[in-house]
Amino acid sequence: MQETQGLYVGRVEVSGMLNVRDAPDGAVIGKLAPGEEVDVLRDEGEWVEIAYEGGTAYAAKRYICFAQARQEARIIITDEEGFAFVPVGGFTLRMEAGPVD
Repeated sequence: MQETQGLYVGRVEVSGMLNVRDAPDGAVIGKLAPGEEVDVLRDEGEWVEIAYEGGTAYAAKRYICFAQARQEARIIITDEEGFAFVPVGGFTLRMEAGPVD
């Protein structure tokens, strides 16, 4: 995946520590503290993909408050799937990249 920066700033809203995983429902690879801000790269249903320690990881979406959309956010393209992801009104719009028939 080619990415420039997160689409949204997310804030951790949990009473303890939030597990960071290597995949949705995957192994725990770290923790985030309450109030910590993260770059949210993609919405994956019940999970969000976040920038984490120079790579990407996953966190449970229900514990992330979407603090603000990045005004300077750029389109994120998933090359292997051919889809573009772009922020629209607080949501992520998934659209097929390329010409429309």
